[in-house]
Amino acid sequence: MTYQFQKSTSLKLHTQLDTMMKDWGGDPGVRMNDVITAWTAPGRQPVMAAVRIKGDPEAGASAENMMKVTPDALVVLDSLAIFKGDKLEGFLTLEDSRNYLWIQNKINKTSITVKCSESRYMGLRVYDTRTKIKGKLENGKAKINVKIRAEAYIDGTHCNNQLDKAKTYKESGETAQKQINEMVTKTIEKVQQEYGTDIFGFGEDVLRQDYQNFKKVQKNWDEKFADADINVDTTLIIRRTGIRTKSFLKEVK
Repeated sequence: MTYQFQKSTSLKLHTQLDTMMKDWGGDPGVRMNDVITAWTAPGRQPVMAAVRIKGDPEAGASAENMMKVTPDALVVLDSLAIFKGDKLEGFLTLEDSRNYLWIQNKINKTSITVKCSESRYMGLRVYDTRTKIKGKLENGKAKINVKIRAEAYIDGTHCNNQLDKAKTYKESGETAQKQINEMVTKTIEKVQQEYGTDIFGFGEDVLRQDYQNFKKVQKNWDEKFADADINVDTTLIIRRTGIRTKSFLKEVK
């Protein structure tokens, strides 16, 4: 696989990072020291924010490009590059990148859409997230537990639930918990099956919590990671609603 590097002016990267922080909850925040540490420390493989050029790279090489209403080329930051040692293995999508940040306990605030019926959805603004990881080896097999705790408020809804009932918040929270579990688990399984490289640092958790057993598998930890049993358990509490009026949808038959 060959990669070509092109020059393209962009004044938008910091704006995109701010947008990722605001809308998606965070950015990887990877610095060179982080990459070097991941390369040299056992139990973790490095990641980097991936940048691509959208449009014509040659036309985007001039400063005039950014003065146009619709630039000929833009630098876009929308994915995460996965490495195994010093070799590029692939990329994670923007949504997978957010799930990665969730596992890393780096989510500030984010928004998710929860399906409450076949064609109706509820928007939740999630905040105050905390992630804790426990890991150990049992009979040579890695067992990892990822516990996510978060709070949220209802930001918008197409559902005809009664928002003045405590039952609504409990049921919606349970639905959101299940969805977060599925999203994060799907990202973990994707990395396990397609790349087999521990970018999440689960090996570091096993190293701290089960040192003697980890030392036995340290040299082939990525193989153990690819075959690990990983359980995601989310607790999400909906505290309130950001909607000031009752939904008219409950009046619609």
